[in-house]
Amino acid sequence: IYGKKDSLYAYYNTSGKQIVPELFTEAFSFNNGIAKVEINGNQAFINSTGKYIVYPAFEEVEFFNDSLVIFGKGGLYGLMKKDLQIVVPNKYDAIGKLSEGLALVVYDGDLGYINAMGEEVISPIYDEIPNYMSRSTFKDGVAIVSKNGQFGIINNKGKEVIPCKNEDIGGSI
Repeated sequence: IYGKKDSLYAYYNTSGKQIVPELFTEAFSFNNGIAKVEINGNQAFINSTGKYIVYPAFEEVEFFNDSLVIFGKGGLYGLMKKDLQIVVPNKYDAIGKLSEGLALVVYDGDLGYINAMGEEVISPIYDEIPNYMSRSTFKDGVAIVSKNGQFGIINNKGKEVIPCKNEDIGGSI
């Protein structure tokens, strides 16, 4: 449980005992023993004793998988290990959540996909479409994409299973 005192947040246990002092300008609930916090304009992750799991070194942080963290700096996103070792530099406009082993990335306004290791497996060659984070995320082995304003469906290898020749595409995949 977090609470704000003197403009800073602290964490308390269910008995009301303070377990982490007032240090944070923003606080979030614990999930699986980890909470996101913000300090001096940078986000971090702490454990239930207040120890940093990911130090406050970037404007935004989000878990990508068990070993990698999405970080944001200067409006661009990359991947790093929890110890802040950069795996993929912050070059993407956006990085989505992993779904079926792939995550959507946006590079210079184009959509592509990376795997759980941060490796580009489908080059960013597709148009950015409305609601792309939900529409272009892989479900049941396929994703909706668009090229030159025409919609189609690709599989997780990047092969068009429905060619990008449709004005729109939708429905359950």
